[in-house]
Amino acid sequence: MTSVDTHESEPSLADTVAPPARHVARFVYRGKTGALIGRSSGIKDAAEARKVVESLRRKAAALS
Repeated sequence: MTSVDTHESEPSLADTVAPPARHVARFVYRGKTGALIGRSSGIKDAAEARKVVESLRRKAAALS
């Protein structure tokens, strides 16, 4: 039997993808109104949250 080279020295994909950092904003929306229910500590107020959300929507629209 010959052993198959499995490249065990290379990290797996799961090991190379880092989880999101703590400062990454996480939003929870209620229905179609998009009302902001929760915000992370990285977002200081509702106006800043709206700017972040609008920026993310523009980026998502550009990708689609």
